[in-house]
Amino acid sequence: MSIYSDTIDHYGPSLQLIKAGEEMAEFAAELIHYGIDMQLGQKPKNGHDLAEEWADVEIMLKQVEIILYHLKGDKHQEKKRKLDRLHDMITQKQDAVIDIEKLGCGMVGAGDAS
Repeated sequence: MSIYSDTIDHYGPSLQLIKAGEEMAEFAAELIHYGIDMQLGQKPKNGHDLAEEWADVEIMLKQVEIILYHLKGDKHQEKKRKLDRLHDMITQKQDAVIDIEKLGCGMVGAGDAS
């Protein structure tokens, strides 16, 4: 057995799936803050926090892989489809950089009177 399987056995698969979602949400929040800092030309302040959440997500994804093994074929099919679509997008020279303003995440207080 691995530490991943032992952890799933200890807490149960459903709780570990919920925990994986929580860890991914925390990682997403740190990733957004890091990206905003980069977009604003600032040195990202949360590098250690981002690395910590990234490690948590990697650990949880290994457990998800074990728990949802029966979906592995579907996941690989979807991944291939999405990678093919991404390849098509970049070979058509579409702009892959997303502007924060286009996402509706305008920065309040960044030279904004609102």
